Amino acid sequence: MGALSVFGFLGSVFLFFYFLFIGKSLLIPLVLGFFLWYLVEATGRTLYKNLPLHFQNRWTKILTGILGMGAIVGMIVFIVYGIQNNLSEIIAASPAYQTKLQSVLGNIFAMLPGDAPITTEEIMSHIKLPELFKAVAANMTAIVQTLFMIVLFALFMSMEKNTVKAKLQALFPKPKNRERADKVLKNLDHKIRIFFTVKTFVSLSTGLLSYLVMKSIGLDFASFWAVMIFFLNYIPTFGSIIGTFLPTLMALIQFESMTPVLGILIGIGTLQVLIGNILEPRVMGRSLNLSPFVMIVSLMVWGALWGVIGMFVCVPLMVMLMLILSEFESTRPIAILMSQDGKLD
Repeated sequence: MGALSVFGFLGSVFLFFYFLFIGKSLLIPLVLGFFLWYLVEATGRTLYKNLPLHFQNRWTKILTGILGMGAIVGMIVFIVYGIQNNLSEIIAASPAYQTKLQSVLGNIFAMLPGDAPITTEEIMSHIKLPELFKAVAANMTAIVQTLFMIVLFALFMSMEKNTVKAKLQALFPKPKNRERADKVLKNLDHKIRIFFTVKTFVSLSTGLLSYLVMKSIGLDFASFWAVMIFFLNYIPTFGSIIGTFLPTLMALIQFESMTPVLGILIGIGTLQVLIGNILEPRVMGRSLNLSPFVMIVSLMVWGALWGVIGMFVCVPLMVMLMLILSEFESTRPIAILMSQDGKLD
């Protein structure tokens, strides 16, 4: 019976992940719609709470909600179309960058002692910058095409907001169970709000300061790389590494001297270390309490399932899963293993 239970559990896990994979075309917009709705709600709530008390009423609450929606959606559209415009210029310049990259690799191999195990031509056969940037542009176009569905999901979730209390009462008729469910939801709201607030502040600070470094050195398309750094910082660990590597590679292709290349590498790398490893943990504290090992594993799993989008949403999804598992005696040990220090309360 024990073996059957184990096989049943493993089968359920397999089916769950299989469903996540085959249903990603619908589930990704749905999850992004949820996070968009959450950001709009959090923004509107912040605007409303900062109003003077005599202005806080039903109509100003609706107005701040609309303003929150406009601010978030407007920012997303502005960033997406800004990236697309930069990408068109990068695609136009990419053949020249391809030639420069080949020259740079040739000079590097010329400085190596003896015969290199791989030739420049073999490397360049796998690196085709025009095709790479065109693929990025195609992905951005796909995101724009799904943006309408994401906004639509967020809009319907916003309309359902006022029925949550009634549904909780129907789902949990016993006051004790209802109080427990309400506590879980408030805890989720608190932790996810802290994550998005701190992560957005940290990513924005890193992007802006990196832009100043790149602009002062004269790196091409500094604004594009700054936006990429902003987004990549939402990906745990690997995001900051990629966000440092890409502008450095661009500098290596663009400049003849190594001085600006080292300036980009050291400047952006130092910002990533100071902000990501010192400032962010101090501000975030232990509010998420998610094990770093679990973060890395979830990053790989969600990345394999949903690609780059999965990498962006893996941390808040795992925090939500850990909090839900911690509320049930049968699954609480799993939540303890997922936590950083074993303390769930």
